Amino acid sequence: MEEMKQNIVPSFICPGAAKSGTTTLFSILETHMGIYLYSGKEIGYFGKGDRYSKGYNWYKKNYFSENKSNKVSGDISTNYMTYSKLAAKRIYETLGPEVKLIFILRNPAKRAFSHYKMRKFNNLSEEEDFSSLVSKLVFDKKAFSKAYTDKLSANFGELTEKEQQDWKMLNYFFLGNYSEILGDYLEYFSLNNMLIVKFEDFIQNQQDVMKKVYAFIGVEEKTTSKLNYANPSGKIKYVVLHKFMKKASMIIRILRVNKMISNSKILTRLFYKYKNWNREVNNDQTETLSLQDEQRLYRYYKEDIFELEKITGQKFTDWLKFN
Repeated sequence: MEEMKQNIVPSFICPGAAKSGTTTLFSILETHMGIYLYSGKEIGYFGKGDRYSKGYNWYKKNYFSENKSNKVSGDISTNYMTYSKLAAKRIYETLGPEVKLIFILRNPAKRAFSHYKMRKFNNLSEEEDFSSLVSKLVFDKKAFSKAYTDKLSANFGELTEKEQQDWKMLNYFFLGNYSEILGDYLEYFSLNNMLIVKFEDFIQNQQDVMKKVYAFIGVEEKTTSKLNYANPSGKIKYVVLHKFMKKASMIIRILRVNKMISNSKILTRLFYKYKNWNREVNNDQTETLSLQDEQRLYRYYKEDIFELEKITGQKFTDWLKFN
C-alpha cells in the first residue's frame, strides 16, 4: 500500500459534490483509527469567504492541531466544488500537486433536485417551484454559462438582486456540470491524484468503494457494517426546534474554531442523529422529480456527461437512462 506523505496537512480533500453522499463518507471515515477529520465537516477554508485570508498556519492550528498522533487527515467541504476555480488554485498553491482528491458524483438531474429540496428544508421558506427553475435553465442555456457562473462566484457579496437569484438557481444545476468542475482541478492536479466515485456505486456497493478509498488515501482497510445514506432530503417535523438547532450549531461551530470547546465527535454524532430524527424522509407530501423535468435535465447534461467520460475514462452514460 502506498504510504501517504504525512507532511501534507490535510492529506486528502473531498470537494463534493453536495447531496452526493459526502456526509455518509465523513461518518464512515471518522470511525477509522488511522484517519483524523475535524468533527464539524464543511471547513470551507479554500472556498469563498474570509478564512483563507487568515493563512495556512491558522487553518492547521484550528482544524488539525488535535491530530496528535499524525494520522492521515482530511477536509470534506462541498463548497470546493461550488467555487471550483478558486478552490482548485488555492489547494494547489497551499498543499501542492500530491494532495489526494476524492470526488463523489451523483446522477446530476437527481442531485439538482435533491439540492433544491435541501434548500427548502433548511431555509424554511417558499422557493420558486423546481419546474420553473428548470425552464429558465433549459430555455436560456447560453446565458447561464460557466463564464457567467465564475463571474458570480468571483463577485459573491456584491451581486445585484437578479444575480443573487441566478446564483441560487445555478447552484442547483451547475454543480452537476462535472466535466467543467473537474476541468478546473485538472488544470493543477493529475488524474492519478483523483479518486472519482459514483454515488450510485457508493450507496449500492459501499464496502467495495471504501476499499478503494482506503487504498487511495493510504490507510489500512477497515470492514464496517453498511451505513445508510446519512443526509436524505425530506420535510421537518418540528419547525421551531429546527430553527433553534440551526442557531445552536452555528454557535457551537464558532466556539470550536476559537478553541472554547473541544472538537467532540460525540457532539457531532448526536447532532446528525437529531437531524435525521427531525426529518420525515418518506412523507407523502414530499416533492418528487417529474418525468418531464428529468428528461429536460438529461438533455441539458448530456454533452457534459459525454465529456466527463472522456476526461476520466469512466462510464457515466447510465445516468441518461431512466424508467
